[in-house]
Amino acid sequence: MLFKSLAALCLGCMALNTAFAQLTFHEDDRISHHIGLQVNPLLKQIVNLGNSPAIDNPFLLKYGIRFNRSRTEILMGLGYQYSLISSRNDLKSDLSDLSFRAGYAKKHLLGSRFELGLGMDLVLNARNNQTVNVQAFNSGVLDSTVTTTKSIANRYGAGPQLTLDYYITNRIKIGTEATFYFLTGIEKFNVTTENYREDFSTGELIENSSYEESEDKITDFKLQVPVALFLTIIL
Repeated sequence: MLFKSLAALCLGCMALNTAFAQLTFHEDDRISHHIGLQVNPLLKQIVNLGNSPAIDNPFLLKYGIRFNRSRTEILMGLGYQYSLISSRNDLKSDLSDLSFRAGYAKKHLLGSRFELGLGMDLVLNARNNQTVNVQAFNSGVLDSTVTTTKSIANRYGAGPQLTLDYYITNRIKIGTEATFYFLTGIEKFNVTTENYREDFSTGELIENSSYEESEDKITDFKLQVPVALFLTIIL
């Protein structure tokens, strides 16, 4: 589905730019700046892509410093996700996820408008999740339990990157990427349980609490298929 969508976009771009027989790149400039933004959410609002696959590429913003004569780039990518979920049954979940990468790539022109890139990235990921669950027992007296679960995962790794871009003009391009990252790190868990109960005979409030923690080593192989589309402006 993505390749059909990308092909349709490229064909549309070709039709809009038939007046350009050959793009002219400013190779005399020593460097150029490539600023890319993931545009899948915007495309969904404009074009009906049907049952398009879910986008799990965490990098929403890309930046590259291009050395024009050698067509090499120093690359960076940044992504951040935050969600806060509250349900009617007193369950609250707070999630934040930060991803960053830096790398180096070599770009190759395929014809006059397509560009293939091969590179290697260093990747960092920090994920923080906290869930609070409140259970209240209606027995005529106060009896409730609050369970707070926290998990903090920090991962780092590296892997190759493959990109394919189509130049709409010499200053605007659209493309996609595929990556394969090996990530390793530590995930820490801690669970705090607090119970508040009213003594039926005396009316006294009794508090009990417990705390548990654990630490696990995590290892991931993350393959990102080329489903995310990036619109890039060249300065």
